[in-house]
Amino acid sequence: MEEKKKKNNNLEEENSNEKKVFTEEEKINLFIQMTNSKVSLTKICETLNIKEYEALGLKKIAKDKGYNIVTNQTDKDIIFYNQGEIKDVEDKMIVFNTDENNNFKFIAVSNPLLGNKAQQLSIIKDVYKQAKSMGINTIFLCGNLTAGTYKMNDENYDSLFISDQEGQVDYFIENYPREEGITTYFITGPKDNKGKISVGTRIEEARPDMVYLGAGNAEVKIDDAVMKIMSSKQKKTYTTSYRSEKKVKSLRSEDKPDILLYGCLNQADHVYLRESDTYTIPSLCATTKEMESQDGANTVGALIFDVNIKKPELEKKKKSRKYRDNKKTKRTESIKLTTIPYYKTDKNDYKNVNIIDKTKKIILPNEVNDELGKERAKKYFNYIKNGKSIDEFKNKFHMNDSELFGIVELCNMYGLYVSVIRNNKNEMVFEKGLPKNLKFEKPYLNSNDIVVREFLVVADNHLCNIHQQLGICYELYEEAKIRGIEIALNGGDVVDGNYKNRPSYPKQTFYEGFDDQTEYVIRNYPYFPGITTKVISGNHDKTHDFNDGATVLKWVAKERKDIEYVGIDRADLDIDGIRIRLDHPGDGSADALSYASQKSLERINAGSKPNIYITAHYHKWYEMLYNNVFAYSAPCLCGQTNFEMTHKLRTMVGGFFLKVYINKKTGAIEYIESDPRIYEENEWIDEAGLELDEIIQKRKKLIKNKVA
Repeated sequence: MEEKKKKNNNLEEENSNEKKVFTEEEKINLFIQMTNSKVSLTKICETLNIKEYEALGLKKIAKDKGYNIVTNQTDKDIIFYNQGEIKDVEDKMIVFNTDENNNFKFIAVSNPLLGNKAQQLSIIKDVYKQAKSMGINTIFLCGNLTAGTYKMNDENYDSLFISDQEGQVDYFIENYPREEGITTYFITGPKDNKGKISVGTRIEEARPDMVYLGAGNAEVKIDDAVMKIMSSKQKKTYTTSYRSEKKVKSLRSEDKPDILLYGCLNQADHVYLRESDTYTIPSLCATTKEMESQDGANTVGALIFDVNIKKPELEKKKKSRKYRDNKKTKRTESIKLTTIPYYKTDKNDYKNVNIIDKTKKIILPNEVNDELGKERAKKYFNYIKNGKSIDEFKNKFHMNDSELFGIVELCNMYGLYVSVIRNNKNEMVFEKGLPKNLKFEKPYLNSNDIVVREFLVVADNHLCNIHQQLGICYELYEEAKIRGIEIALNGGDVVDGNYKNRPSYPKQTFYEGFDDQTEYVIRNYPYFPGITTKVISGNHDKTHDFNDGATVLKWVAKERKDIEYVGIDRADLDIDGIRIRLDHPGDGSADALSYASQKSLERINAGSKPNIYITAHYHKWYEMLYNNVFAYSAPCLCGQTNFEMTHKLRTMVGGFFLKVYINKKTGAIEYIESDPRIYEENEWIDEAGLELDEIIQKRKKLIKNKVA
């Protein structure tokens, strides 16, 4: 005991005798200034009047501030200098070619945040394994590869298990998944671009399987279609669709891409606006401390894209989903999106991979030689205890921050691992040793564990309105039949109804009363043997309930055995364990596409949450994964009405297909594929007063004239 006290007293005496010529801030600033050119350790110690291990602490503090200070060992000394790499990268316009069917498949991911304790390497590895099993060889990583750095007094500092940028880059290079045949094309994000290190250049040089496209954004082509990849510097907003909508609206027409991948927002949604498909890419990291403080939900997952490119020579043979007059650029014919959700994360996942000690063995040249340095490190390490306050340690040995970090660096250099963390009382304390290597494996499913169901979803037909698009509805059912789909879901407003309080309403309909509209639906609503349509009533359908006390869709279902009426305004369906809610609200349309769905989902009790939430009424296409629910806003099957025009409301005409892979054991959705079909205004026709057979013939003529 006396010997231990003697050792501690020696350490205290050694540190208390040190002259203090400069303040801590002055030392750091002078150190950074000196390392702008190559300078020896001896010169640094003489100029700043510090011990050699304190220089290591200054290097650590400078790195945390974003200065890329590196060292080279010479025969007699150690040379320090600021490498100061440039972040810019040469523009690379990479062109990806489609296959013989004009398709190109890839996966998009974002926000691995390696170096943060919330990282999920197990999930990232799972994504790459799935890519390999699906034959996908291209992955786009949309920013925030590393966790970024924080100042020591920042509340987020202790959320890192690697606190300096260079260490995070080395960790990424060593541990980010490699799969033979898969190339990752990436941009850096705001976390990566904090310091002076060119994170992207470093990674590309060390990883032949990774291609750096640029800092913050880049463009590539799929054949001649332009895809822009961006990382958001802005904080996530409550309204999920806001960032995507604002970005697309702000772009000049000449700058607008066909596809925009938007990373670093920790969400998953799809906005189709101005003939551009914008996707926000979910996170590959659990919720971090910083995310929690920003009150934003974190969506974890990956997106699989199957893009079909419109070819000029095929326009004569195929119907276009998106017809455009611009002949200079080939556009997308269709985009199938498959979402891989990860509902649970592992808070100990970062412990699965030991931090590789890539520290060069620095031999301090003068007073602290290798043996003496080792002995000094052991003395301090033996005094350090888990949870011990760093302030107590600094006071005991009369140390400043740079000396403290120098001792920490010295200990780690000799394999005596110690770090500084913030405890639950917001105090900075020591933590000794590397984390334990815990095993965590995501269970793999075989085909016997999965039920696959495919649906057609339509809504807001507004039949008997002069702007109805029954022919498009028929084409969607026709494709559903080809796909082998057995169930179609209709979100209501099948008829336009009869609003007696609107004087102009009779001019907007070619049939008004209950009998005429009901009979028109019975005669003309698409019928394909083997397909059952489950339908709810909407506010337009209900006008007949108010006027005449009769429910249109109940009477339709009596005459049409392929149509099943399942509720007024809302229905909760269970189809092979897939919980689906069909909803037809009655409120006005918000400007932001996601707002109504978000509010509805937040009001559902946790025990009642569906797997899939489909809302009609708003006449707009939108999709997102929100609070572990797949939410879709259905487009309509009626052109823009006079009401919508006078109220400045957008109209999206079409429908969409869903292919759902459900886990029989847990009831969770393992994958979900969405395939929207949006029809532009020049693909609508005037159907007023026409029967279905006449409409089909008229649409055939339209298509024939387009491809001629």
